[in-house]
Amino acid sequence: MTRVRELMAEIAPEYGPDCPVVVVHRASQPQELVLRGTVADIADAVERAGLRQAAVILVGRALDPAPGGESFLYDPARPRVSPPSDSTG
Repeated sequence: MTRVRELMAEIAPEYGPDCPVVVVHRASQPQELVLRGTVADIADAVERAGLRQAAVILVGRALDPAPGGESFLYDPARPRVSPPSDSTG
């Protein structure tokens, strides 16, 4: 995490400065922290949060929180219907 600024500078030419980035620290733990930003500004968010230990860094357009960017599968607004129960046994 101490090199996140260097990493973002390295990938910026390929992904672009506006490409979404998510940093997940302590995933699946009670202290989980999720930071969202872009290649251009995620290093600032990481530094503000004081992260210095390992974290997962995800980069890609699929992470875009704008409408159409999030997965419909995991959208909390998606209607969820339980399949009918099979009574034939």
